[in-house]
Formats: sequence, structure tokens, C-alpha cells
Amino acid sequence: MSVSLSNLPLVSVIIPTYNRERTVMRAIDSALRQTYPNKQIIVIDDGSKDKTRELLEKRTDIEYYWQENQRQSAARNHGLDRARGDYVATLDSDDYWDENHLARAMTAIQRYQVPIYFANWREVDEQGQLLAADRFKDTSYMPPVSTSPDADGFCHLSAERTRELIVIHRPAPSTAMVMRKDKMARWNLEVARWTLEDLLLLSEITLNHNATCAFSSRPTWTKPLQGDNISVHATVVAAARREACGLECIYKHINDRLPEPEHARYRKMVAEHFFDYAYYTAQESALSAVPLFLKSWRYQPSSRPLVAMFKSLVKAVTPGSKPAEAKKVRPH
Repeated sequence: MSVSLSNLPLVSVIIPTYNRERTVMRAIDSALRQTYPNKQIIVIDDGSKDKTRELLEKRTDIEYYWQENQRQSAARNHGLDRARGDYVATLDSDDYWDENHLARAMTAIQRYQVPIYFANWREVDEQGQLLAADRFKDTSYMPPVSTSPDADGFCHLSAERTRELIVIHRPAPSTAMVMRKDKMARWNLEVARWTLEDLLLLSEITLNHNATCAFSSRPTWTKPLQGDNISVHATVVAAARREACGLECIYKHINDRLPEPEHARYRKMVAEHFFDYAYYTAQESALSAVPLFLKSWRYQPSSRPLVAMFKSLVKAVTPGSKPAEAKKVRPH
């Protein structure tokens, strides 16, 4: 017996893309091949200068829209304006889904009646060789909440545990997410400068609606780590800057909704990331690191950033000293 589409919620899939002619077709095809039948595929071309427009504008199996280049979050918001679904899924144009990704998402959403769902994923290199089969295992915070999956590999978290996971941590990238549209705000363009807009969007759903979430402990999508992928090419200093400034920006947006214990945790987290940013910056310029060490101190007053600042300045003026090579992991 076939299932009527009218009985299934519509899922709007938003695929933003920019100069990804090599990978966008794979992403689109993975969305079209989903076993979940009631879906709307929206592709927003953020002003591509390659052959993306030529490849996509005549296709009838997707909704294709071109816009002047405004960056990814603006493209997602354009897609959100076009979305007719009760639920929204986002798919980056260099990622791709397993065929059952949306079906599993909607099963979990309907089973647990949650506005937020996300899925575990795997990572591969440019040649398709597996780098990580289970990204949840690589974090400190996902294994503790993944201990009691149901028979289908889904975990359901209470509002309290959802808040802990989403507001303090970032459980998964945007490609992993399916969200209830009427609970969503728009992607924030200010925070998007630091590529943490997904974290703010999820935090807003969680804080504004006391939301619960469900997730799949089984990987159902793939992230290729390609040469033009931000997470691969970013320098240590640039990555530290993005984390520190992005989290500070998010904190300014949500701090009026945080109780004091969460205030303290968030300020500590921002302080630690500014310490990282200062530490890596000091390897190149001790003077440039001074305001960053001081910002870390302002978020969490302690002797640690002040001592590190003093040591970096002394080292900078000591004859014959050489700047230390930037390390991947700062000393704790």
C-alpha cells in the first residue's frame, strides 16, 4: 500500500552554492535520490562565476535561483524565503547525503516530536578515502549523550540536555540538520562573518522554545575534506580568530536569555578561545597579542592570560630569541 504524499510533511532542502561546479551535482543528486518522497529541492547560486549556472538553470527537477554574491547565509535566507515545507534541511554543495538521510530524520522527528534533528557523519579525503567513519566518537560531548539509542539508532534528549549540548557545544555542521520551520529564525549575517551562524540559529531555537532534540548516532551523510574547504585551508591564527570572535558575537546575541551558571560557562568558553587566539598571535607579534590577552582576562579574570602576555613581551624584546613555531594545540 502506497503512502499518500499529503500524509507526509514537506521538507524543503536548501542547497547554497558558490563556484562548486565540481561538487554541486553530487549534492543535488543525493537530495533527489532520497527515499523520503515529499521534498522540495531549492538551489541558491550565490553569484557563481564558473559553470554552475549553465549546469543548473534549465533543470526541471529542482528550483534554481541565482543571486548576486552575498555569501552563504544570505543564500540560505533566500532559500528560506522560497521554502514551502514544514521542515527545512540544509545541504552544503560539497557534501552529500545517504539515500535514507531524510527518511531517518523524519522518522525521528515524528517519533519524538522534536523541532531539531541532526545526524552523525563520516569524512573522506579528495580521493574518497575514508578519514573518519564516525565523527561523534571524535568529540568529548557526543559519546556521553549517545549511550541509549533506540532500536533505530536514534537518541532523544530532554530540553535540559538539548540546551547543554547545543548552546555550549556545536553538535554537528549544517548539512546534518533538519529543523521545524516555524521555530526557526533567519541565519544571522553578522555571525556568518565568523561561520558560526548555525550555532546561533540552533541556540535561538533551543532558548526561545525550550526545545528538545533527536539525533542519529549512525552516520547518514559524508563530508569530503577538499582543498577549498574552509576547515582545511584556514591557518591556525585565522581559525582561532574565527572561533573567538564568533563565540563572542553569539554571546552578545543570547546573553540576556542565559541564567547565571550558563553566563559563567559561556564567558569561560569565550575567554579560553581568546587566549588561544592571543597565544597563536603572539608567535608572530607580541604587541598584537596584548589586547587579545586582555580580552581573555576581561571575560574571565585570572593571572593566566596576564602571565602569558608578560612572557610573550619579554621574549619579544630579548636579544637573540626566536618566535616559537605556532602549535596546533596550545599549552594548558
